[in-house]
Amino acid sequence: LVRDGAFDAVFVDEASQYPTSPGALALIAAASSAFVAAGDDLQLPPRKTGGSSGRGLLDDALDAGRLPLQPLEWHYRSGHPSLIAASNTLFYGGRLVAPAAAPRSTKSGVVLVVVDAPVESARGPPAGLVNRGQAAAIVRDVVDRVQKADAMDAALSIGVVTLNRPQRGLIYGLLTNADCGLEAHPDRPGSLRRCIGWPGRDGRVAMSDPPLFVESIDRIQGEERDVVFFSTLLAPRDAGHGNDDFDALEEGSGASSSSDDDGPVPDALDARA
Repeated sequence: LVRDGAFDAVFVDEASQYPTSPGALALIAAASSAFVAAGDDLQLPPRKTGGSSGRGLLDDALDAGRLPLQPLEWHYRSGHPSLIAASNTLFYGGRLVAPAAAPRSTKSGVVLVVVDAPVESARGPPAGLVNRGQAAAIVRDVVDRVQKADAMDAALSIGVVTLNRPQRGLIYGLLTNADCGLEAHPDRPGSLRRCIGWPGRDGRVAMSDPPLFVESIDRIQGEERDVVFFSTLLAPRDAGHGNDDFDALEEGSGASSSSDDDGPVPDALDARA
């Protein structure tokens, strides 16, 4: 990219997801007048692979003091205030302005569903922690929405997000085997679609559906759906208890690094969500 000489200006979009490498750092040196790295230094870093550091170009450029940070505080993607409220409070200090986040209906926004089920280890592949109760509850809701969309000849826009890949694999498998006419999407690995020839289904409507993705949290950058399910695996303990369960999730199945390494995991955890 830079062997033909320097550029007057270099722009890198999603720089926080651009893995750092000698070639990536050479982009900075290749800019003779301007280098702009656009990204979010508070989002998940690139997934660690091989000898990579799991850091993005934006992180290294900021740490090296080579770029001044200019925060962009307007948030435009959420259609309901509650969708961005937690992130805004916990990570952005309440600085975000969300002019588009006006309630569209009383049924939109974040809805908490409590599932009384323990986290346990799964041998895989991939091995790691899963919550079968949460997986079953999500699958029931997805199946219900698929059946209602079929009955109304309506489009379907659904996504499922998990904290790790073992839980993602569990939910994907359950949905594939559910009796509601879902099949692997031919053009989107890891996603599903409604079978066109399913009894009572308008195939023309189903063909217009966006892929029903089932992905771990490190693989959904930029995705938008009308309904998104998020399997937390764990829930906060009562006041006075520590966070040992979440630490075990991170160490056992790599939630913080988006990895599914086959490390030692406990047989079961007393964590319910």
